Amino acid sequence: MSNLLNGLPAVGSSCRSTGRTISEGEHMLLHNIFGAMTPLHVNKHYMSTQPFGERLFGGSLLVGMMGAGWATSDIYRRLVSDHGVRWTAALGMEARFEKPFFPGNTLYMEHSIDDVRESKSRPGYGVMKVGMTAENEHGDVCSRGILTAMFDRPDLTA
Repeated sequence: MSNLLNGLPAVGSSCRSTGRTISEGEHMLLHNIFGAMTPLHVNKHYMSTQPFGERLFGGSLLVGMMGAGWATSDIYRRLVSDHGVRWTAALGMEARFEKPFFPGNTLYMEHSIDDVRESKSRPGYGVMKVGMTAENEHGDVCSRGILTAMFDRPDLTA
């Protein structure tokens, strides 16, 4: 057995982002870039007559921000700088939506190490499952999911 997993932060380690408010301009720009120009996301008047009363921030955008937020999280930085982890591939993401997220909400993300193991198919590589949670400023969990990524530690496996 290799020492690929030695010294890594423990399963269950987590960190929380400082938060950022998604402005009206960002909301419209992101939905325009991604082509999500349905009334659900961009028609304030129409959505004022619907059950949520406001446009919804697109779920795929929220999940994308959760995944990208991993790369700026404190745990990610420690894995790279303190433990020599080199991320080699994202293997997949799963997510579900629990509450709506609206333009003007503040996004807080929590990332946790949910599982880490050696790769069964690629010797010298590891697979990490990262838990991701997105909350608004009221503490409502809007989305949660799992990012699965492959990594190596060249300083230990070379």
